[in-house]
Amino acid sequence: MPEIIRTNPYGNEAIHALEKKRRETIGDYSYDRFAKAERQQMNVQDEVSAYIDTWDSDQLQNIELLHSDMDMEPLSRAVSAYVIIPVAAAQETHLFRRTLEQYATQDTDPSTWSLMLYLNHVAPTTPEEDRNIRAIQRVIDEFKTAHPALSVRVAHKTYEDQAPPIGGIRGEAWDLALYDIMKSDIDNDDLIGITHDADAAFISPNYISEMQKAAVSVPLADIFTGYLHWHKDGDTNSDANRVLAYWTYTSNLRRQTQDVSFVHTGPDSNAGIRIATYAAMRGYNKLAKMAEIHELQERIAIARRLPYKDLSHFHYIETIRLSTDSRRLYETLARGFPPDYAWTSLPFSTGRDPIRNADNHVLANIPIPPQKMLEYLVAIDNLHLLKLEDREWFRRVGRTALRLPLEGMFLPTQNRP
Repeated sequence: MPEIIRTNPYGNEAIHALEKKRRETIGDYSYDRFAKAERQQMNVQDEVSAYIDTWDSDQLQNIELLHSDMDMEPLSRAVSAYVIIPVAAAQETHLFRRTLEQYATQDTDPSTWSLMLYLNHVAPTTPEEDRNIRAIQRVIDEFKTAHPALSVRVAHKTYEDQAPPIGGIRGEAWDLALYDIMKSDIDNDDLIGITHDADAAFISPNYISEMQKAAVSVPLADIFTGYLHWHKDGDTNSDANRVLAYWTYTSNLRRQTQDVSFVHTGPDSNAGIRIATYAAMRGYNKLAKMAEIHELQERIAIARRLPYKDLSHFHYIETIRLSTDSRRLYETLARGFPPDYAWTSLPFSTGRDPIRNADNHVLANIPIPPQKMLEYLVAIDNLHLLKLEDREWFRRVGRTALRLPLEGMFLPTQNRP
């Protein structure tokens, strides 16, 4: 990369302070990579190679070892999408087969995408965890045998005593994918990485193909996502399922009113990221304990010098859908918190998370006391309906349709969650 010659472009101390803050937020590396290219599409080979050159010897050796253990032919030069899934191999057995089968139904050319399964677990393991790990491997072997045309790459990572936070696990999986891309000499600036979890109940067959098309047709978008649905278990009319149905209804209303603080977000289990941009940002914050894509998305906006609430780096695809497991939402309600608190009020563990072993059918059917039900509904209303002019009408329509109580008013400003 040519040397960047900096002059003092700041007209006054306030602008200088803002520019200094921008550099501190995105880091010197990303500040330099985006210099004079804030509104341009990045070159994938330049950015991936430059990012890998920043790794220290330990990181490079770790990724090289993981890559050699995959023992795969290079990626097809036609690849334009790389799906990357961290799998908690000691715990994900009961949902994993269903998730894998979603990729067998994708309507895009198999030569244009690849799937990486980043199996990880904490050592030492219990006998039950060992059985789960073997079961996961059997599911993968059976899937690969049944679908030989698909490119399925499998990595195995063991963490001693404790796993890193999700930003570290997902970040390491993506580092491996970028190294794989470099070694395969992929030269496609529209190449995207797709971040999914191992608990998808349904992925629309056009999911990958529409992501691929959007990456070409919207060249200045860096992050892509679509509709995220929460899969329901238990009795359809249970208290928990009616609350979650109302939560989904109000969330969709909020999205449809273009509340940019809400709609333009890339859910961590349902997003595509342009690989060149990801590399230029040095990827995920590996210390992030949750919401790692939200944090990355904010850094990209700053690197792109986008004005506040300008979301031209983000693209929502109306025609795709992913349905994910609702276990964390059910557990949140069972513990006495509204659904939006699922990722803030419950501990999120990467290596061993007891919520992964939850019985969704049991949790979904737990009765919710009337007063607690009202507390949940008021919290949902105040978070999702507050900016709507006809919020009271929407509230009554939704609650009546789902046979939920109509009591509970919007909270005064100082009491809003």
